[in-house]
Amino acid sequence: MGDRSGCASRAGCMQRRSEPAVSCARALKRAALALALSAAVNAAPVEIASTGDAPARSQGASASPQVLTSEYELHEPTNSTRNQQYGGQVALSADGRTMVVADVWYFGGAQWPWYGSGAVYVYARTNETWVLEAKLQPPDARGYDFFGSDVALSADGDTLAIGAQGEGHEAPTQNSGPGSVFVFTRRGAAWTQEAMLRAVNPQDAASFGRSVEMSASGDVVAVGAPYATAMIDVSPAPGAGAVYVFEKRDAVWLSQAALRAPNPQSDDQFGLGVRLSGDGLTICILAAEQNYATEDVVNGGWPNRNNTVYVFGRVESAWNLQAEFEGSSDDPMFAGTSYEPVGQ
Repeated sequence: MGDRSGCASRAGCMQRRSEPAVSCARALKRAALALALSAAVNAAPVEIASTGDAPARSQGASASPQVLTSEYELHEPTNSTRNQQYGGQVALSADGRTMVVADVWYFGGAQWPWYGSGAVYVYARTNETWVLEAKLQPPDARGYDFFGSDVALSADGDTLAIGAQGEGHEAPTQNSGPGSVFVFTRRGAAWTQEAMLRAVNPQDAASFGRSVEMSASGDVVAVGAPYATAMIDVSPAPGAGAVYVFEKRDAVWLSQAALRAPNPQSDDQFGLGVRLSGDGLTICILAAEQNYATEDVVNGGWPNRNNTVYVFGRVESAWNLQAEFEGSSDDPMFAGTSYEPVGQ
């Protein structure tokens, strides 16, 4: 559990970096679960698990629930089936009829094919049957782009933001690029790329796109870059993290703000988890300070470090810190964790 710079391989680093953060606070998770349970009680049962590029078959009213999965493919150089990470991130439209499923370890890439290129599947529910509407990959995809690091969907399901936290590296090296977020829009059943978002000052290995959120209208996007370096006076603080806000105005995506913790430190991992309100005016940000880099592996614990959640509110074009919620030394899972995969 040492410093992440000591990872033996890019894949090893990704095991640490790719675990998606949970909601801003446990209360939010419980509320989401309560809503899901309520919907499940009042709706017809549907279980999700599989389909390839072909539409899923209707099982009939009395048959087993429909199951969706991605295809398993034969990949070079092993020429054998490999488990990917289908379902690592999932998003659903407000009406429950558009669903997005990411597979960040998908083997693909037009420019340099390899694992971790990533793919995102879009499903639509038509006549009570889920069908695969699109399989999205970025242009010039390469291994270790990690397209699908996170996904966010507008309320109507017609705008989709996809994080690719390793995008921008020089293939075929395994060095991490600064990361990007791709915005796609749907007309009818056709999905097209509308924009590619990056930090104002891109930094390699910042993991921009590690967490992505979108407003209900689809015109505000918040992006976490938990490994971004901050400058404190004249000294760099690697891994302090940042969150970037983008806004669509007159059909053009613009950088609106860059947010940091009030008192940033190295390895704060500010931006490991992000949540955005439906109106796009409130942001909840996790700084996962209890992590591999801050852990005292000899004596145990994380000296003087607790996971912290920051809430920012927007008034006109300015973002102001509204509240802080700090965990405790014995609760490294507070609001999320960078230690283990806990889901979206």
